[in-house]
Amino acid sequence: MVSYSRGMTGMRYVAIVFCIIWVALVSLAYAGCGVDNNPYDSIPGTLPGGYYPPSADFSGAPLQGYAPLAVSFTDTSTNIPTYWAWNFGDGQTSNDKNPVHTYMSTGFYTVSMTAGNGYGGNSITKTSYVVVNPVSSTPVADFSANITSGYAPLPVEFTDLSTGSIIISRVWTFTQDGIPVSETTQGQKIIHTFTEAGQYNVTLMVTGDNNESASREKSYYISVGQPPLLQGTITLHPGWNLVSTPIPLKDQYRKAEQVFAAIDTDSRSIYSYDAGSKQFVVLNSHSEILPLHGIWIYSKGEVPLTFNYQVARPVTISMHMPPGWNLIGYPSTRPGNAREGLASISSVWSNILCFDPVTQQYSSTIFNEGAGGQNDMQIMDPMKAYWIFMPREGNLIVAIE
Repeated sequence: MVSYSRGMTGMRYVAIVFCIIWVALVSLAYAGCGVDNNPYDSIPGTLPGGYYPPSADFSGAPLQGYAPLAVSFTDTSTNIPTYWAWNFGDGQTSNDKNPVHTYMSTGFYTVSMTAGNGYGGNSITKTSYVVVNPVSSTPVADFSANITSGYAPLPVEFTDLSTGSIIISRVWTFTQDGIPVSETTQGQKIIHTFTEAGQYNVTLMVTGDNNESASREKSYYISVGQPPLLQGTITLHPGWNLVSTPIPLKDQYRKAEQVFAAIDTDSRSIYSYDAGSKQFVVLNSHSEILPLHGIWIYSKGEVPLTFNYQVARPVTISMHMPPGWNLIGYPSTRPGNAREGLASISSVWSNILCFDPVTQQYSSTIFNEGAGGQNDMQIMDPMKAYWIFMPREGNLIVAIE
């Protein structure tokens, strides 16, 4: 009997050796061909730069100026470009990576660049990228403001409107009563806050890039008023007092019982004066306290009296004043002189009699166009009332802010 076991074992050995040699040869063949054994390494986007076309981009400086204007361009493309094609928008080209180009004429220039490598190319265009200005001339200064009047503190935004040159420096000057306040800026706009009431002159001096300067002044350009008062307070002294409110009172504070509720009059009447009939009029609790009308009131002690003004402003008040003595208040919420306050009847009134509640006597007289301590520049209190003599009738008209 013939045994096959040894022959079979030998054949198996030969087959195994053959397979090992075959796998080794195939592996060497793939390695020699540069085949990557990791299939995921060939996924697009995972290879280093240089395997894809560039993404073109560039920068330049300076981008604005006068001819001749030399501009340095810098390639900022990605993916390692190896060649470049520039078009500077004035008919000139270049194949340098970072060229310097000089523009000789005024205008707006569109610049394009193509960057490429062995895998392709990519282009980018920047419209009106370079601006060559015309030859600079002497600047012409001008400016505007977003508002020109209001109450303090008043923030105002000024805008430089100057032409004729590229402005590199601006000096703003705000002058009140001959006192200037200056601010230097490079920007076209500035915000200045006026904290004091008054009339302001505004001046702008500009300097162009050719070092020539120009200025523009606008006189009394900004008008600033004091914020409207919501209340007025006066101290009543023991005895008789002459008082008045310069503007209408709030609706809920217009009646005598509301205005004088805290005043102990020692059971005495409160009076107003009718200049037409030349008689005192007794006020009752529902009598309305009218602006500029003088009031006689007795106080048993020294106490404050407060008038609550209406909010709506400005207020225009007209008051007829017949010939003879009239009892009126000063037409302003703030102290002022007789000449300004009584300007609408300046040719009519002759003299003013002032009452001192401390001494309970008439203390001084103010004369229209008077001299010395009795001139019409004497200060009057808006919370007090005054006797004023009118040789002939007139109409007192005032606008109170």
